[in-house]
Amino acid sequence: MVIYFVLYSAIGFTALFIKNLKADYTKRRFLFCMIAFVLLVLLFSVRHPSMGVDLQYDSTNGYIGQFQQISQLSFTELFSTSILSYEIGFVIFNKLISYISTDVQFYLFACTFFAVCPITYVIYKYSKSPLFSFLIYIGLPSFLMLFSGMRQILAIGLCTIALKFIFEKKLFKFIITVIFASLFHYSASIFLIAYPCYYLKFNNIGRVASLILIGLIFVFRVPIFNFLSQLYKEEAEIDNNGAIGLFIVFVLVYVYCFIFSKTNTDVRGLLNIFFLACVCQAFSGIYSTAMRIGYYFMIPLILLLPNVVNKIDDVKVREISYIFISVAFIIFGLISIYNSSWAMSYPYYFFWETVV
Repeated sequence: MVIYFVLYSAIGFTALFIKNLKADYTKRRFLFCMIAFVLLVLLFSVRHPSMGVDLQYDSTNGYIGQFQQISQLSFTELFSTSILSYEIGFVIFNKLISYISTDVQFYLFACTFFAVCPITYVIYKYSKSPLFSFLIYIGLPSFLMLFSGMRQILAIGLCTIALKFIFEKKLFKFIITVIFASLFHYSASIFLIAYPCYYLKFNNIGRVASLILIGLIFVFRVPIFNFLSQLYKEEAEIDNNGAIGLFIVFVLVYVYCFIFSKTNTDVRGLLNIFFLACVCQAFSGIYSTAMRIGYYFMIPLILLLPNVVNKIDDVKVREISYIFISVAFIIFGLISIYNSSWAMSYPYYFFWETVV
């Protein structure tokens, strides 16, 4: 776990160092985000390619094997060859990367770069506390996806950019961006619901009702799932993976944001989108795919929590909130890193090491 402690320490010390620089806030903010971005990209670029179940190291069936196969095809053959049912956008992305290099480590670097770049941009542009946002991001399952889900991390990145068009009320650009994201992973199309959801207006009674609804969905998740699976995907089966820890965390976060948020559009809209993440997470304990769908809706949390905490009038409560939530997400992130079998994030191996 040393590498992850180093990551957290490096981000923290960077924030402390930059805070004391004699430069205007915008420059210091930009510098911190760039350094945090580089640290994250390096972490995933120099890891051993055996980390990440979907990479399927030393196999022709995983992302690595298929990247090498795609690199050997002509551009026209991409449209006539079945590549593990990969979406065409991701296939073309692989081909373009192969023109630069077919090295596996470069491939991991490229995927991480284009996945983390949108996250960094949104944090830089909209977050009330970039340090807080990065700590939250590292504690989310979306972060662990960088080890394994090459298609979805790119789709999540594009949907993160789509948040910008929600804020700016540019519906057409939002739709185009989400459609483009679905060319990397079809599940991204679900994010289209985020636009109208953002602009829904709930009073306090409506917000309490939404919390009760989350609880009811969780209690009756099995019969609801069985009903929906018959309508949408008959072969879907309950997997009983027991993943309810994150659901509890999300509900607590939802309640916290409801209690401390002001009635402003930014917080209300982001909380509306995060509500969808809570709903998806309610099903995650019985159906793992529900969690993966929820990845798109949990990303706004990197803006929601800093926005809520920053607007707390009581200075002591605000400072305690920053510290407590940061520590909570660090602990939760480290536990997730340690226990994640699909991300294979622990133990961490550098690409030059021999994997045991």
